[in-house]
Amino acid sequence: MKAKKLGKFHYRWGVYVAAEALIASFSFSVDALRSFAAKSPWQCAAFFVMSILAIGASAGLFKRRRWGVIAFIGVSVISLTLPSAYALFGPHLRGKITGEGIFVFVFLAISAQYFRRRWAVMDRL
Repeated sequence: MKAKKLGKFHYRWGVYVAAEALIASFSFSVDALRSFAAKSPWQCAAFFVMSILAIGASAGLFKRRRWGVIAFIGVSVISLTLPSAYALFGPHLRGKITGEGIFVFVFLAISAQYFRRRWAVMDRL
């Protein structure tokens, strides 16, 4: 099964998701360092785990492996639940939570549908 290219773009959706995960891993690493400097161990641990999962997702998706999809879903689920955890454990952050979770959810839903269709052939390439 070969995925269709995205219009005039040269690559398929999975490559763009892998590149996004790689860029996100750098962002999560910076956030982990900032949380460490602010002496917030729970935030630092969460961002560190997200960074490692994003690097794994990127590597796995570039290689078209199933574990890359699982790592990508893990990063997405953590990023969806992290604002709720901030609201529970950090009352000073309640006003800073934005509605960006809907965009993460839509991106996750589209990507999950894409990878669901290609799950059977991912490790065979």
